[in-house]
Amino acid sequence: AGSALAAAHPCVGSSSKPGVVVLNLAAPDELARLPGIGPKRAEAIVALRERLGGRFRRLQDLMRVRGIGHRSFKKLAPHLVLDPAPTEPKPEPR
Repeated sequence: AGSALAAAHPCVGSSSKPGVVVLNLAAPDELARLPGIGPKRAEAIVALRERLGGRFRRLQDLMRVRGIGHRSFKKLAPHLVLDPAPTEPKPEPR
């Protein structure tokens, strides 16, 4: 199911570190693979992201989701990045 999404959005789930989820792009099925996150909490994360204008500004915003407190966040943080790693910009010719 995630492969069609990954094909449409190559950045989804990809980052510079393997096993890290891009919080601002991840689909509910990717979020549900995180420790302590099931399908309902994954949907709540996506709903909060939409309420925040389509993106989280910082990882700590995740604690606004019901059921994610400091302890849960500490377990999740190593598995998350806000945005995909930037690609190397090409130097402009002068």
